[in-house]
Amino acid sequence: KGGAQWERLLETYCERYRDAGTANVRYVGAPFVVTKSLGGGLFEGYYAGKGGADFMGQIGRVAFEADAKRCLDGRWSFSELKAHQAETIAQCSLGGGFAGVLLLISERSFWLPWNGELGVRYRRWASIKASKKRAPNGTASLSLTDCEQIGREFNLGDFHRGIRASAALWPEIAKAGSKKPGGG
Repeated sequence: KGGAQWERLLETYCERYRDAGTANVRYVGAPFVVTKSLGGGLFEGYYAGKGGADFMGQIGRVAFEADAKRCLDGRWSFSELKAHQAETIAQCSLGGGFAGVLLLISERSFWLPWNGELGVRYRRWASIKASKKRAPNGTASLSLTDCEQIGREFNLGDFHRGIRASAALWPEIAKAGSKKPGGG
């Protein structure tokens, strides 16, 4: 699916931000236990559990956590974000951090903040999945149009500024999400 390429590309930009002193975000991956060195920087080993989100760190004084996902067909399925990844992203968001998904969909890059519509839609889908029911059409994934509406498109040379800019919208999104149907 090319997800590893997308992660490596994001990691390259994270290195640039670290070098410039504007952000300290790193690719973390799943925990890996080395059992044997093969020389030349190669190792044998095994994964020792599930990792959290792909990228963690801080932008300024604010925590950052995001998972990188790639979708080529124009619809990104929520099943691509595993429950343990969603949990770590949600916890960072609850603590006031920048948390979400860095999605490459139809060769366009989006920051999808968790504390906005992404978290709401994902939790709704996860609840339906847990009940072993079939999700209604269009509720188990995001289309490119959905990403345009709930996310913030960015270019790789400036994704951390896009994430910070979207944070300005979070209080408004939170207010809108706390209103009850019928205007209450």
